[in-house]
Amino acid sequence: MHESLIDRCEAALRREVLDGLLEPGQRLPPERDLAQRFGVNRVTVRSALARLKSAGLLEARQGRGTTVRDSRRTGGLDLLPDLARQARERGELPAMAEELFLIRLHLARALLERISERRPEPAPFHQALARFSLTDTQDLEALARADGEVLAALVELSGSPVLQLCLNPVRSLLAEQPDLRRAMYRAPATNAAGWAALGVWLEDPVPDGIEFIVSLIRERDAATVEALR
Repeated sequence: MHESLIDRCEAALRREVLDGLLEPGQRLPPERDLAQRFGVNRVTVRSALARLKSAGLLEARQGRGTTVRDSRRTGGLDLLPDLARQARERGELPAMAEELFLIRLHLARALLERISERRPEPAPFHQALARFSLTDTQDLEALARADGEVLAALVELSGSPVLQLCLNPVRSLLAEQPDLRRAMYRAPATNAAGWAALGVWLEDPVPDGIEFIVSLIRERDAATVEALR
């Protein structure tokens, strides 16, 4: 995808904010100075700043210009890829993956509880799982996509758009990081086996079976973090 001048300005300033080169409360230089620095016009700079304000990284106040906000307090899940980049550069990716897996585990438990209450027809899940099982095990990107389709089918069974919106950024980040992909799909047969166990539960989604499924997820996640280390 072609990167525009606005994209470049935004990325450069975003990195400086998130890496602490621009600290919370610090005032940014005037637009004309930023335009000169990046070799662009002020409209381009203004557009980049608008994006960063929407992301919760900057704020504009009358008489104070544009200042940096504390991203940990005002940012959203869209900053997760930037945190992953930082973790990778600092050699802290396993620790971050552990946190992401923990969040996903809690969301998965909520998902299973909803499904247990609704008891939907599981055919869409089984169809997605069949496609995953037929995916080329050497193509990690294809495996990640097929795995995402299985999860998407599971979320659909829950009937919860809230859980879907919460899971989407975590799922996307886990699937898009090359190191994480290699660790998560190092043995695709075990991924398929885990989904198959869930498929068995879906045929009779009793509450008593939720803890068993959660324990399987926790065990796989721990093995993935260990592989990353």
